[in-house]
Amino acid sequence: MAHISVNETSAPVWLAGYSFGSWIGWRVAATAPATIERIIMIAPPIGMLDYPDRQYPNVHVQIICGGSDDFVNVATLRDWAERNATDAPVEIAGADHFFRNHSHALRDALDAAIA
Repeated sequence: MAHISVNETSAPVWLAGYSFGSWIGWRVAATAPATIERIIMIAPPIGMLDYPDRQYPNVHVQIICGGSDDFVNVATLRDWAERNATDAPVEIAGADHFFRNHSHALRDALDAAIA
């Protein structure tokens, strides 16, 4: 992010991560929020890892989670999303943390997130 901040480009910067990768993306965003346009967090284990409350007013934050994820408490995730001014999480009913048998629904949610 330091390189991107110093060598500013006109291309939008998006961060995306799955599970632990979403935690990395959330923390990286704090280092240069002005350069980031969008963050996509897939199955973020909020409650298991420390996701500090932050609001990035010019950053579109989208969360996708499974409704049957053993690592993500959907109610906790919704509360966190509301505190951090993100879009309401997209919940894929019946999907676990690995989206087994729900890969098409995950693909559709990602397609919508990047549209």
